[in-house]
Amino acid sequence: MRLIISFNLKHEKITNDYRGFLLSFLKFSLSKEYDDFFQKTYLDGPLAKPFSFSVYIKNLIHENGFIISPHKTITMIISSNDYELILLLYNSMLLNKNKYTPIKPNNSAKLIRISLKYLDEITENEIQIKMLSPLLVRLHEKESNVDEYLTIEDNKFEEKLNDNVKRMLKDFNIVDDSFLIEPIKANKVVVPIMRINYDATLGTFLLKGKKETLNLLYKIGIGSRRNYGFGLFEIKWIKVYIFYQKESL
Repeated sequence: MRLIISFNLKHEKITNDYRGFLLSFLKFSLSKEYDDFFQKTYLDGPLAKPFSFSVYIKNLIHENGFIISPHKTITMIISSNDYELILLLYNSMLLNKNKYTPIKPNNSAKLIRISLKYLDEITENEIQIKMLSPLLVRLHEKESNVDEYLTIEDNKFEEKLNDNVKRMLKDFNIVDDSFLIEPIKANKVVVPIMRINYDATLGTFLLKGKKETLNLLYKIGIGSRRNYGFGLFEIKWIKVYIFYQKESL
């Protein structure tokens, strides 16, 4: 299931680390209205969170560490296999609708629209996908305790991507030896998070595996830092519903 929320901005210029604001808003809303569930999910729950999200800013412009949103709008798509999480987020968002929330350093956003989207079940063992948010592939060096993020330009990218996804699947009690992900057409992007630039990848990929595997990944995303706005994808033969959304609250 996916939750789609839209914000109006007070000013058109916002920080390029807008993911931090959106995640903070999500956590604040959930903890304010459903603190027990928030504690269970974020403080006592597993490290692998069952959701990812993507952000859409129409006609955005990059300018010296900031983002210009000419239409003063941000749309966030949150996806999860946990229906309870999505429904509680939906209810908590309703209670915080039409209220301005500060965005450092000098802007604020008002939640204006909320809607739900049920995902079609995948019935094939092979699909083509398009990344809606950047894909992070983490390579951890145990000896130095340093993280490196690989992109489509690195030789080990495909190998480590497959390893990472299979390891993540085990966190959700799925073992799929048939799983395979291959890039079709992709390119490197650089994404700022809390004043640090991360190397990431956008583009289209081929996924093969069990239907159970593909359906889970469709709901929770792939790669590292999924709950920080990375790794969400859409299936190429399904229209991206954000442009066709008709019903909202």
